Amino acid sequence: MVTEIAILPVIFMGVSFFGRGKSGSSAGDSSCSSSCGSSEKNLPDEAKESVKTLRENGIGFLTADQLQQKLLSGAPPIVVNVLSADNYRESHIKGSINIPYDQVEQWAPRLIPDLNAEVVVYCANYSCPASVEAGKTLKRLGYTNAHDFKGGMKEWLARKYTIEGYKAKAA
Repeated sequence: MVTEIAILPVIFMGVSFFGRGKSGSSAGDSSCSSSCGSSEKNLPDEAKESVKTLRENGIGFLTADQLQQKLLSGAPPIVVNVLSADNYRESHIKGSINIPYDQVEQWAPRLIPDLNAEVVVYCANYSCPASVEAGKTLKRLGYTNAHDFKGGMKEWLARKYTIEGYKAKAA
C-alpha cells in the first residue's frame, strides 16, 4: 500500500507533463552548450567525478542555472525528482514529478512514454547517487535525451529557485 500512496502524486502530476519535453536531440548536445565547460570548471571535486560518470554512461549534465533556463523556455523538460515520496512532499522543484530512483524502471515507461522526450532527473545533492542510478536506468530503457541535474535540491535551494511542497508553504 505504501508504494501506491507514493505513486499517486506522480500519476496525477505526470499527466500534465506528457509531450512537454523536446524531442530529437541527444543527451550530450542540448545540455552542454558553450557555457557548459566554463560552468564545470567551478564545480566541487565530487561534482566533477559525477560529471565523468554521467558522460561515461551517455547521460547529460545540467547545472541549476541551465535547468532554470530550460524550465523558463517554451518547451521545458520533464523534471523528475528521484528521491522518496516523503522527500518529494517536503520540497521539490516546482512542476517536477516524483519517481523514486528504485522505481524508475517500473514507472518511467508509463509516465514518460516518449523515449525522445527531454528528461531531467535530480536528487538531493552532488554526493547523492540516486539521480545517476535513475539516469542509467532511463538510458537502459531507451530514453535518448536524459540529463542529470546533479546539484539537486541543495543547489536549487541555495539559488532560491521556486520549490513546491510543505517546506515551501512554511517559508
